[in-house]
Amino acid sequence: MSSNSRPLLTILTILISCCSLAHAQSIELSDKSDKSDKSDKSNKVAVIDGKRVITFNQVDDQIAPQLFTLQKQIYELRRNALNNLITRMVLEQEAKRLGTSVNELRKSMSSPDSAISQKQIEEAFSETASLQTGLAEDEMKERLRLDLENQIKIKTFQTRLQELRNRTGVEIYLGEPEPPLIRISDEGPSSGSPSSPVTIVEFSDFQCPFCKRASETVRELARLYDGKVRIVFKHFPLSNHPDAFKAAQASVCADEKGKFWEYHDRLFNSQNLSDESLRKIAADIGLETKDFSACLESSRSKEQVMKTFRRAGRSGSRAPHSLPSTAGRSEALRISRNSAGLLTVNWQARGKTSHPLTQTARRTRTFP
Repeated sequence: MSSNSRPLLTILTILISCCSLAHAQSIELSDKSDKSDKSDKSNKVAVIDGKRVITFNQVDDQIAPQLFTLQKQIYELRRNALNNLITRMVLEQEAKRLGTSVNELRKSMSSPDSAISQKQIEEAFSETASLQTGLAEDEMKERLRLDLENQIKIKTFQTRLQELRNRTGVEIYLGEPEPPLIRISDEGPSSGSPSSPVTIVEFSDFQCPFCKRASETVRELARLYDGKVRIVFKHFPLSNHPDAFKAAQASVCADEKGKFWEYHDRLFNSQNLSDESLRKIAADIGLETKDFSACLESSRSKEQVMKTFRRAGRSGSRAPHSLPSTAGRSEALRISRNSAGLLTVNWQARGKTSHPLTQTARRTRTFP
């Protein structure tokens, strides 16, 4: 089944940095036939020539990543304000029940069960010895005692406040903003079946060490779930990597001859991405030198790289090693490596949607 004929799939963007996961973002694979004329005319913000309607949704789609960043900031502001209101009301209610003032209640809730010991002060003094600048030992230890007391008061108050909130029965309905739904093409060099339940779209840079590590993780995931995962590669060479763009062009030329993944692996394993090295790698895998060199210097290969780079920017990617992966709307994939180099896959279902991969990785699994 071609990518143009299969149904659209919702995906989650997973940013891998130093082999740990960070941000997640909803994305939708689209085909070339998708048009923007599915306008909600009741939500129009402009009309061109009395016929073509531009809606709020179309405008927001153009700036979805930026809007999501702002929405998260607004959410954090509201969450902090809400927590402050809850704390104030819970303390007022408890103070009234005890027949005391809020200030007195705060003081009692901040009082630790035990005082700072001399041993704790001595340990803190030893740990901060290199930071002591001209202060007398007694003065330094007194400052440490006051600092430790303040820390334990804050921790004691937070613990007791949480216990009070739990007893009071606080229910919070403030929801986090939903990640934006962004349309992204799954065109490009790929491995695996187009009908796979999971497609990982990898935006990468051949001169980026984190990209190499992320690529190894993704390829291992595809091997572990053979037949269930498809990988699509997209170029995202950064300007601070001087050889990355030319290397991306070279991989485009290798792809034209059906040798993308072999060339891809050689690039990531090479310490030298000079033009001479790119041509040598091509010759080593059996590419005709003259044709390869012509392609490498052509505007065709350059434009192909720029095309995917621009699409990466529109999808919200701000750095390479960004890995959108297809799933159902109600599921989330998490991939990471721990300090021992073990690959952990967590497939969390949040609804009724099910795929074959879901059955084998519903819980966190760790692989060597």
